Amino acid sequence: MKTLPDGIADTVKDKTIVDAYLRGYRIKVYNRFTGETRTGFVGRTMGVKPAFLLLHRRDQTSSMHTLGPDDRVIAVKYDDTRHYIPLTRYEQSRNVS
Repeated sequence: MKTLPDGIADTVKDKTIVDAYLRGYRIKVYNRFTGETRTGFVGRTMGVKPAFLLLHRRDQTSSMHTLGPDDRVIAVKYDDTRHYIPLTRYEQSRNVS
C-alpha cells in the first residue's frame, strides 16, 4: 500500500488526485489556467517539498507534468476497459461500495 509523505496532500485542492495516486488509477485532468486536458497516472516527487506528478506512461519513461491547485480530475479509469468514467459516476460508485 502506498503512503503519503507529510504535506503532500495539501499541494492539490482536488482530493481525487490523492485517491488516484493511492489506488494506481489512470486519470483525465483539466487545467483551468491553461485550458488543457491531459491523461496519465499519478506519481510523486521525493525530497524536502514533495509534489504530485501526472505521468503519461506507467513505466515513467516519458514526459510528466506537475499537478497543482489549478488541476481538476474530470474522469477516472480504474479497470481494464478503454473508457474513462466521468468523475460524478466514479464518486457514486465509491459511495455504493
